Amino acid sequence: SAGGGRAKILGSTLTISAGTLGGVVGYSALDPDFRKKLEENIPRSGKLMDLVLGEREHVIENDEVPASPIEEPKLSTSVPELLEVQEVAASSMVKPKDAASAAELTTILKNPSST
Repeated sequence: SAGGGRAKILGSTLTISAGTLGGVVGYSALDPDFRKKLEENIPRSGKLMDLVLGEREHVIENDEVPASPIEEPKLSTSVPELLEVQEVAASSMVKPKDAASAAELTTILKNPSST
C-alpha cells in the first residue's frame, strides 16, 4: 500500500500548489504593484496574468507625473474694497417703518413691563 501513500502526498502537493498559485494570481488582481513585481521577477508570468486577469492597465507612477507648481487664485478685489461694497449694500437696505433700532430693542428687553 506504498502507492496509496505516494498518491496522497502527490495529491496534497498539487492541491497546495494550485491554492498558492490561485492566491498569488488573485492577490495580483487586487494589488497592481504586486502584479508588476511578479511580472518583473518571474519569467513569462505576465502572459499568464494577461490570460487569466486581462491586460494590465497602465498606472502612472509617482516619478512619471510631471511636477507642476500649484497656482494660488488671484483675487480681483482687495479686502478694503469688499468692506466698502458691504457698507454701501447695508446702507442702501430699506428699513421698515415699524422697525426698532438696536438701542430700542435693548431697552425693551431689559424692561419688558414698559411696553
